[in-house]
Amino acid sequence: MIFHNVEGIFNLFHTIQYSFGTTAKFFLDPPLSQEQKNSARFVNNNYTDRTPGCVTNMVKNLKWESLEERRKTNRLCMLFKIQHDLIDIDRHQYLTPNDNRTRGKNRFFQERTSTDTYGQSFFPRTIRDWNNLPTTVTATNTVEGFRAALKACSERK
Repeated sequence: MIFHNVEGIFNLFHTIQYSFGTTAKFFLDPPLSQEQKNSARFVNNNYTDRTPGCVTNMVKNLKWESLEERRKTNRLCMLFKIQHDLIDIDRHQYLTPNDNRTRGKNRFFQERTSTDTYGQSFFPRTIRDWNNLPTTVTATNTVEGFRAALKACSERK
């Protein structure tokens, strides 16, 4: 995809960032795996070892979740908060309950997307992940309980 108006995209990013504040990271999800690698080197104070896999081993030894997994957890927690009206986002505008005869309780209608850009945006991507969660995770009542159930679910995999 080629953007002809780079300045417009830049302004859009800043508008979203300042409008949503810290919430913007849930809507804009750039890959930052290099940031985690640099952080692992910093924490271990090891900038000289350049053998293949050394940074991966540092991250494993630190028992850090991957950034991808942390982002997924944060997106799902944000959706949990939206669903339970803990955040001032109109859930009825974005979340449509699915028919629970086939998929179980606490599932949302997954809209078909024609573009990959929209398909990877917050709501379609997070609803897809949400619908794949066990009912025991989605039926929790508190954010802390949801986060704990989500962590327990991901550890079983």
